[in-house]
Amino acid sequence: MRRAVVAVFGLIGSLFLGSSAGAHDPSALVASEPAARTVQLITGDRVVPRQTRGRFTPMLLPADRHGIAGSMQLTTMNGDNYVLPAAAEPYLGNSLDPSLFNLTALATAERGGRLPVRLSYAADSRPTVPGLTVTSEDGRAGYFTATSARAFGRALVAQWNADHKPGHHTARALFGGVTRIGLDAPTEPTKPVARPNYPQVTLTVKVLGRTGKLDANGYIRLASLDNPDLYPPDLKLEVADGIARVSVPLGNYTLLGEVDAAGTSGGSYRAFVLGVADYKVAGTGQTLTLDTRKATRMVVRTPRPATMESLTLNWQRDSQNDGGLAASEVYGPGADVYVMPTAKPKVGDFGMMTMWTLAGTPSNGLPYTYDATFQQLNRITTDQTYRVATAQVAKVDSRYYTDGPSWNAALARTPFYQRLYDVVITDVPMKNPLHRIEYMASPPGVYWQTSLSTDPYDANPTVGFVDDATRYLRPGKTYRADWLRGPVAPGVPTPSPLDVVTCATCRTARSLTVELSQATDTTPEHDGALYPPSDKQHLARFRIYRNGKLLDDEFDSTGGTFPVPSTASTYRVINHVPHATSGAIGWKSSTVDITFRSAAGGGAKPPPDWDCDDPGHCTVVPILQARIPLPTDLSGQLPVGTSVTAINVGHVPGAAASAIQSARLQLSFNGGRTWRSAKTVATAAGKYRAVLTNPAAEVGRWVSLRLTATDSVGGKLIETVINAYSVGG
Repeated sequence: MRRAVVAVFGLIGSLFLGSSAGAHDPSALVASEPAARTVQLITGDRVVPRQTRGRFTPMLLPADRHGIAGSMQLTTMNGDNYVLPAAAEPYLGNSLDPSLFNLTALATAERGGRLPVRLSYAADSRPTVPGLTVTSEDGRAGYFTATSARAFGRALVAQWNADHKPGHHTARALFGGVTRIGLDAPTEPTKPVARPNYPQVTLTVKVLGRTGKLDANGYIRLASLDNPDLYPPDLKLEVADGIARVSVPLGNYTLLGEVDAAGTSGGSYRAFVLGVADYKVAGTGQTLTLDTRKATRMVVRTPRPATMESLTLNWQRDSQNDGGLAASEVYGPGADVYVMPTAKPKVGDFGMMTMWTLAGTPSNGLPYTYDATFQQLNRITTDQTYRVATAQVAKVDSRYYTDGPSWNAALARTPFYQRLYDVVITDVPMKNPLHRIEYMASPPGVYWQTSLSTDPYDANPTVGFVDDATRYLRPGKTYRADWLRGPVAPGVPTPSPLDVVTCATCRTARSLTVELSQATDTTPEHDGALYPPSDKQHLARFRIYRNGKLLDDEFDSTGGTFPVPSTASTYRVINHVPHATSGAIGWKSSTVDITFRSAAGGGAKPPPDWDCDDPGHCTVVPILQARIPLPTDLSGQLPVGTSVTAINVGHVPGAAASAIQSARLQLSFNGGRTWRSAKTVATAAGKYRAVLTNPAAEVGRWVSLRLTATDSVGGKLIETVINAYSVGG
């Protein structure tokens, strides 16, 4: 049976979220499955749901990253995944229905870019809800668009700031009397919360604010260390005026809470993470007191001056019976985060991981960033000042290319430890084209995965995501990173040995798999995908032939697995990606036309750790592909006159090597209607140089490329990129 690959979003996980912890083998990092479409929250924040080998790995895109607006948490409640903006949490279950943040419900509720909602309010009130377009006569139904949701989010942040002033309390009604806002859409019945049949006792949790009074507001979560079924760990308990009460069975527990308070300056706020590794409930009437005054502010020091862009904190307590508690939260600029020390656990273990992204802009020289991650195991100390030592820093010389205009892009980096943390990291905004230095700092043995989002808030006209393979960056070394250096065309990325790989171009005795990435650039490890067009145009067209007979022709697919006979046959694959469906300026379209011979048992066996449809009997088909690192500037321009480019022709990863017989490059100055040859000479096996001649009459225009290459076993590649680069003055 053919397995289509729908062209939607990125194919490599930039985020990694797990529901449980334990020892982690870095070789088990895996490529993501295609993601669902973007989910719009009522606050204007967006989430791209993604799966990494069955694990939920969302990408968080806050509408505003500053202060309380930039703090978001991913959690699970009753088996559903929720993304909870910190500004919304005080109102959850009261004026804001949790369904507004249930990703499963939201994915089906949005219709035509509108999120339908229904209001409840007192009969004698007529509240005005910011951003809401009313659609009913009684004013109780309406919808939010992406733009108006941001207005609602700003108003909610203003309400949060007002409610967190000294002496104020959380409003039970919003915007002049709204008592409930929820989705106006059919939803699944609420799943009943398991109520274990054990004797229950009352536990009181008191949370003291910074003045020592019972004036803290937030939430706590508990989990049984004896039996995970005794108490559901995904329940959040409200802390109101410093008090929370809960009924639990007797036994050993771990606890995690967070309370927020307004900051000392406009737009800032303070978050207090309060954890207890072990607590024994031995009888009724016990009181556990958490004191925010014991929490220490988290600070990072870097060799060069830099300001915080984001902080991800992962708190994870594990027992020996699959129980425990974990949380992951992202904080943006303006957040001061405090964490309470914890003692070493008596049973099981504990880990806290932090990931900092900071930025610096010197008066002279290139801008720079720091991505620094740290880990504390089995206890949290009172010293929460993290220092980035020069000796532990790897340097990445990074260049971000565009097709001419400036893009509001974003970059996310995820560290992977031997311990498997529940990690959720937000993208940090940037403006491309860009050349900057990026410093990476981590403990030994930590690996990194990086993902570029091109204009995540307003659909980029070219490529949606580009993801790099997992890498280990050695301290003291300097690396070069080129992102979206053209030409951009479909292809097969080179996997990292740190990733588990599903063979994209393998065959067995009865089937042939060809699955291409929508967009690869001149970095072999890069894997890109496009945004779905809003006008229902097709993202891609994939065709495959056997001995001249069409096997499959499908839109919005980049390949699949097809039934084939074991005998030797000639196959032809044509994959066309029309970037122009989203209004691209350069890179209007890219097409690969691939011919190869294949038979059962022919070709090289894939590496033993690769997955394929018939383990032990798969072979990698000898598909040709090429990289042409054009010597353009960062905006995709070449000057008038002659420029020289390298051409590297080879086969897909894992394929048997065969001699490259020829390579010819052609240019078109009229969008591909006519072509002229560029002088091309061989310099080594599979390596060529071509001279690109750009007449003065073509200044301001785009030039298309066509490469034709052949090998000694009957393989052929024709790669065509319309508007590959422009001619500068």
